[in-house]
Amino acid sequence: MTTPIKKYIQLCFLLVTYLATPFSASAQNEKVIHSFKIAGPKKMQVLGIKSSQKLVEYSDQKSDHLFISDFTRNGSIYAKTEYLFKGDRFELASQNQYYSKNELILDGVQLIYSEDKSLASESKFSNGKLQEQTIFYANGEKKMMYQGDEKVLNGEFKMWYPDGHLNLSGNFKNNLKDGFFESFDKAGNSDRKGTYREGKLISGQSVVLDVLYEEPDVPAEISVEESALDEYLKNKTANLECAKTIEGHLLYDLKFTIDKTGHVINIQSFPVIFPKYPEIPKALITDFPVFKPAKMEDVPVSSTLILNFILSNKGLESDFHRSDPVVIDSANIKTYESLGEEEMPKYPGGQLALRKFIAMTVRYPVYAQEHGIMGKVFVNFIISESGKVTQISVVKSVHPILDDEAVRVVKNMPRWIPGSIKGKPVSVSYTVPINFQLQ
Repeated sequence: MTTPIKKYIQLCFLLVTYLATPFSASAQNEKVIHSFKIAGPKKMQVLGIKSSQKLVEYSDQKSDHLFISDFTRNGSIYAKTEYLFKGDRFELASQNQYYSKNELILDGVQLIYSEDKSLASESKFSNGKLQEQTIFYANGEKKMMYQGDEKVLNGEFKMWYPDGHLNLSGNFKNNLKDGFFESFDKAGNSDRKGTYREGKLISGQSVVLDVLYEEPDVPAEISVEESALDEYLKNKTANLECAKTIEGHLLYDLKFTIDKTGHVINIQSFPVIFPKYPEIPKALITDFPVFKPAKMEDVPVSSTLILNFILSNKGLESDFHRSDPVVIDSANIKTYESLGEEEMPKYPGGQLALRKFIAMTVRYPVYAQEHGIMGKVFVNFIISESGKVTQISVVKSVHPILDDEAVRVVKNMPRWIPGSIKGKPVSVSYTVPINFQLQ
């Protein structure tokens, strides 16, 4: 009786194996049948600040999804984004129209690449809303991960050192620290622990993010007397060629980057000054006096600080007590006057014409509208001696898509009436804010 039973079991096993094998193979080879058709060219040239070519392709995992890749002018991939498509026919040339009809929605993964082709960030979207983003170092290691969208942190938050060791971990709720936070030194040892509730420390130690703060709780402060600082400044700058050519006095602003120990690690001419003299930051950077570092939650942090100075043919001197830079008009378009006989450049037709030009030229990107991306982009540029707008750069960013549009608007400006010193045309740095605001 034993032998027939064994044979029966073996036959059953062979039958199951036979039936399962072709089914498994067919499942592996089965292709996703998509709910829409990609029509027209799958590649096309585009005009953009970073992107010059786009490519569309089906998702090989989801029947109603596709990927759009953006490439730079040299052919390197800049971004690859996954979308949910609700239509039945997709044409790459009509991408913006699908946005406006809410037929093309960010849903899935978006990868952004650096110029060296390394992965810069990975974002995860669900039905048009950002859920999680991871930012990477150039070496491929994770730098920061947060949950939430562009405006509000909600969920897990982590930071890492370049070698991969964890720097900080915690949790946010509606942009406030909420839960257990812990920071680590570069060797991986825990050094601070604290528990927060709705942004307030309720037990343990303060744990702060190791980032560069522009608006810390307590700003950095120069640690020497003003007279000693002035002596240092003049010794460093009086013999510079740019100082020797100054007639009268000019207001001069410098932006300092100060580490958590109070040491200056970078100095640059703040982009809205008139005029720029790059020789001065270079002369000061080597041994500028130490600051009292900025603080967040009473913990020293790295920060930026803008200080006001006066530049003359005697060099640089502090001017920490003067009033704020002059506002040219009430339209929120600022420029900065100098002390002396200079005349600032003028937009043809005046400030009213400038406001009208911006309003008529700017096009609020559909993607930004759909995702509630708003803010004021500050664009700096040089108005040359001939009045031409050159050297355009974003000095205060909101989002890459809004930054690109703001730069495009400035690029389309006509020639200005150039600035002058005693009637002689000069190049002048100028900054305008371009406001993107949804009603």
